[in-house]
Amino acid sequence: MQGGIVKYSVKLWHIHIALFFLLFLSLPLKSYSLHMTEVSRFAFTTHDYVLSRAPVIDYPYVYLPTTYGFQVSVWDSLAGSFTEVGNYPVDGMASEILKIGDYLFVSVTYSNYTPLTSSSGALFRVDVSDPLSPQAAGEITVGENGLRYFQLRFVNGMLIAKRQENGLLTGLSVIDPSTNQVIQNYSESLYYEYIGNNYIITRSPTASPFTIMSVTSSGLQVTGSITLPYSVGIFPRFIIIDSNTIATQDHNALKLWHVTAPDTWQERASIAIGLHSTSVTYCNNYLIFNTVTAPLNIFTVYDISDLDNPTEVQSQDFPDGLENNPSGGTLISYGDYLFASTNCWGCVNLKVQDTGIIEFVSKCFRFNQLSSVGHKYGHYILQPVMYDGIACFDISDPSNPSHEFSILTDYYGWIDLCGDYMLGQFGDGTTASLRVYNIINLQSPVMIYNLPVSMYHTLFFNYTEPGSFYVLNSQTARLYKYLIVENNPILVFDYPLGFNLQSPVFSGNLLYMCEANATANADLYVFDGLVSNEPYLSHIVPDLVPPPGYVFYAGNYLFLRNHLNPSQPAGFFNPLGSFQVENNIHWGNFGDYVCVSSELGINFYNTEGYPTGFVTPDYYLPQGSYTGHIENDDAYLYFFAQDNVSIYSYTTTDNDDQVAVPEIDEIKCYPNPAFDDLVIEIKGLVDPNRPIKVFNIKGQLIRSITVGQSTSEGVRFVWDGKDNDGNWASSGVYFIRLQAEGISLTHKVLLMK
Repeated sequence: MQGGIVKYSVKLWHIHIALFFLLFLSLPLKSYSLHMTEVSRFAFTTHDYVLSRAPVIDYPYVYLPTTYGFQVSVWDSLAGSFTEVGNYPVDGMASEILKIGDYLFVSVTYSNYTPLTSSSGALFRVDVSDPLSPQAAGEITVGENGLRYFQLRFVNGMLIAKRQENGLLTGLSVIDPSTNQVIQNYSESLYYEYIGNNYIITRSPTASPFTIMSVTSSGLQVTGSITLPYSVGIFPRFIIIDSNTIATQDHNALKLWHVTAPDTWQERASIAIGLHSTSVTYCNNYLIFNTVTAPLNIFTVYDISDLDNPTEVQSQDFPDGLENNPSGGTLISYGDYLFASTNCWGCVNLKVQDTGIIEFVSKCFRFNQLSSVGHKYGHYILQPVMYDGIACFDISDPSNPSHEFSILTDYYGWIDLCGDYMLGQFGDGTTASLRVYNIINLQSPVMIYNLPVSMYHTLFFNYTEPGSFYVLNSQTARLYKYLIVENNPILVFDYPLGFNLQSPVFSGNLLYMCEANATANADLYVFDGLVSNEPYLSHIVPDLVPPPGYVFYAGNYLFLRNHLNPSQPAGFFNPLGSFQVENNIHWGNFGDYVCVSSELGINFYNTEGYPTGFVTPDYYLPQGSYTGHIENDDAYLYFFAQDNVSIYSYTTTDNDDQVAVPEIDEIKCYPNPAFDDLVIEIKGLVDPNRPIKVFNIKGQLIRSITVGQSTSEGVRFVWDGKDNDGNWASSGVYFIRLQAEGISLTHKVLLMK
């Protein structure tokens, strides 16, 4: 019992008088086939914060790993520019790429939400002999043991990789890149690194000496061992300086070694910079450390021309040229240039001067990381970008979108649109606020409302009320509605909720919110009367939402994601019927479809007829990365993904044109509310064996009534108030549903016990 409200008890009698009236819904049920064709894809960029992802340089081409797969750019080193010329998708999230001859090998990983099969790809081979038109050239699948290949190295004509099975490191694999076949699985669990001259150095987590192996066309062969000054279980970072010089780095220091043979090393010097540096490389005769010293990214440069006496040349912040200071990531060198993997920018190009000074040259991606999903506004796509405002793309020609301008470039954050208004969170790297803008003049947005960001405030729209917006203060448990008049917010009401609630979502002009900070399944609170400015609590659906209690808009449904247990199904909730699907992170809706997205693609579920139980997809659209938002008009679908935006044309084909639809004139349920038996009369129905189904407010099937009584006008059914197990159903709202060829009829009733 909360705040005097008993969840679906007799007290509902004086909570919602409208429940006593007849609600008749006639919902034509048809079967459709969905067809989609990609028209364009644009706004490619990096997505995640995997700072270990490094590009491959094959001048003038640069291959940049992305969540989608990889991007191909042309690098003009004289102009200091990168021109995007192509993007290639692979399943899964690209974690590492390596070029061998005409092939690019792409290692991928998958999230815990993705249901893999034995045929899912683990290592993709792509023919890039024509960099402008990469072509699939085979893959090694995850198989029955959940294989993953990573730490890719090219040694003596062979591809070497660490091998993981079912999440555990199980050894090394040797792959012939010309055939894409595994020629050897070395079964011992080993750390390894390439040390030049066709050799790798390895170490077991429990062994003291390091083992030297040669790489041949038949696999790995042990050739010797060496003792290095590292404790058991420590495998340092190895950096090749030249054919006779190798550096090793652990948490304490970097050591320089003169190497005369694979198993003969002589320590020459030590530099007191440990693994707190995220990366180290050798470029233009300097050893360069990339170190994060919050909040700064520091480059420390050493001259090691005298191997016995390395000298620090300088230590500098990340050079000017970016909107904000990046976090340090992997460094790789190419001539006098550095490529630095960074958060938000994906990859940036730097130059090491002869003096050891590092200068910023260019971003490698045209756009920074996308800060949230975008939206369509007229003939524009509005896409928020980290540290660079909102990029506006003209899609007047959907096959050729073009970036026309950006707005609010001093800010970044998330946005939502309703009519000519945009709300969202906007930050400048120091402070952030919740704002509402009038964007009817898109290039000159007018700010209407500004509220400092706090953990207690939520700003949101009801999409059926353009010109209004709402603010939830979960700390004071109050809801505010504002009407926009001549670009001024006018307070319409200040409504005390009486409960500590979160995650507000409008659907069908009802406002849904969850109890805050739930540790078990949360109650769902449903409010009505907001459009008429007379808000009231309609009812509570108990124990519906998985913890921590968030619901999300999905058209006529609410999406209920299981945050804490990816293996459990997610749910779509509608009082007329709820159903479960494979769990995942992102969701959406389009017409009568709701959607769930993985890094492999989008599952579409047709909700006509209000499905129940666990449902499989009606349509699947392959994609290269997570799609976080979907919009549509009469001709096109717009998919807003983690690292790109795409436009698809679509058609729907009616599969039921020839189905004879019964001429059902009327459905009656009485008495309503029912205190004992409920009589259900369906005028025009001639088949008394057509089942009637009873669902509760959660969309769960309570009772199937399979036999009716024929009358002169149709069929009469009687529900005795019991469930399928013969137990009395509790008091509350129920939905009586009839489904027949081509139609679905639903009637809301109140059962009082």
